Amino acid sequence: MLTDFLADLDDLDGEGGEEEHGGEGEGHDADGGDGVDRDVPMGEAGGSAPAVVRAAPTGLLRSARLQELVTTVKSLVAAGPPDGSMSLGESHPEYAAIVACNEVCLDIDSEIDVLVRCARAAYAKRFPELESLVVAPLDYARVVLKIGDEADLTAVELAGIVPAATVMVVTVTASTTSGAPLPAEALANTIDQCRQAVELADCKAQLQAYVETRMHAVAPNLTTIVGADVAARLIGTAGGLTKLAGLPAGVVQSLGVKRRTLGGLASGGQLAHTGHIMGCALLQGTPPALRTKVARLLSGRCTLAARVDGFRSAGGEVDSSVGAKFREEILGKLDKWQEPRAFKVAKALPIPEGKTSRKRGGARARKQRERTQVTEMRVQANRVTFGVAEDTFGLDEEGIGTLAKGQGSGKLRIAAKQTKVANHTNKRIADEAKRAGPSGGATGGLTSTLAFTPVQGIELVNPRAQAEQSEGTDTYFSRAASFFSKERSARV
Repeated sequence: MLTDFLADLDDLDGEGGEEEHGGEGEGHDADGGDGVDRDVPMGEAGGSAPAVVRAAPTGLLRSARLQELVTTVKSLVAAGPPDGSMSLGESHPEYAAIVACNEVCLDIDSEIDVLVRCARAAYAKRFPELESLVVAPLDYARVVLKIGDEADLTAVELAGIVPAATVMVVTVTASTTSGAPLPAEALANTIDQCRQAVELADCKAQLQAYVETRMHAVAPNLTTIVGADVAARLIGTAGGLTKLAGLPAGVVQSLGVKRRTLGGLASGGQLAHTGHIMGCALLQGTPPALRTKVARLLSGRCTLAARVDGFRSAGGEVDSSVGAKFREEILGKLDKWQEPRAFKVAKALPIPEGKTSRKRGGARARKQRERTQVTEMRVQANRVTFGVAEDTFGLDEEGIGTLAKGQGSGKLRIAAKQTKVANHTNKRIADEAKRAGPSGGATGGLTSTLAFTPVQGIELVNPRAQAEQSEGTDTYFSRAASFFSKERSARV
């Protein structure tokens, strides 16, 4: 039964492979033969199963927009840079070209990402281990262009693309790879995608070189803080220097953030709310523990610098003093935060004065001392007569000092020392006993709760009720009453 089940699975795999090859051929003819996965609407893929929508390249390299911009930039570069002492406002002709270059550079980054992803998905059948060995997108594209469909990598020169250690690992892994050769059409499409990615990277480098030469005249203070590359990215993402100046610091810090789908993997290594500003050289040299704090400070100073650059008079002199001041402030705070904590020196106690300090006195302090003072029995137990062996008791033979001296009965007794606290306690106990009556309030044996009266006959009475009743003269004529004294006023 197991053999039949495996055979059925092989048949299903063979049918699915034929359908996939047929679908790829049809899709290739319909799309124009570029071999790139296109976005297929729902229901047009054939069958009831929904089609898988994948991001596809937009053809930016061959677009008229990029070609016109490259031509314009070449003409501006050939004309030479403008006067370095004059600032470029939004009304200057080159300002629109600078903003367009920033926008195209961002689109080039997205296009390169899509192209390399498509190339990785296709070339994984040929060399699946290469994706984990060469992580950088452009390096991966250059390596694929070099390798192609070559089986023996010892004849392929990869030294100028990746480090020597990576070259050795790629060469050894290629000899034991589990991949299979690609069809000629799929290989050609993959090579074309990698070539487009490399050419787009070269176009981006040309545009960035032009922008960096003009950024000092467009935003001198912002460029002084974060550099020409990051300043150009911030201005391009915001849509202009004036719009960047109107954004708060928190938004400036998040400009250029890319939402990444990691497929359930951990994202703890990514800093939150950090976009283009993370590419600043000042922030890259900061320890990881302080990068979030420095990024927050840097975004605030970039906002202020952009406002200074955005609202200055066009055609005026280039002044970057504000940006230099902010940069020095950031560097000073960064050095301060990196300083080790000051060692806390243990100071010696001050020399005590010759006279003793006065202690609190009074009845309250005296009572407190009497409650915690050593008892007389403990004083006798701690006292030892010189030259005389002290008495002991118990299995541990604990000494009792002079406590048993003069006591022949074998019992340890000592008269308690009367204190005011003890006297007050004894007096309180005596007053309570007096109020309770003799023998703790017990009644005599002949006392009864039944009383015979001529009116009701037999009734229940409280024998102590009469004793508790007091008359008005008890205060003066009671046995327990004391003498009263009354001061008489002197007669005149």
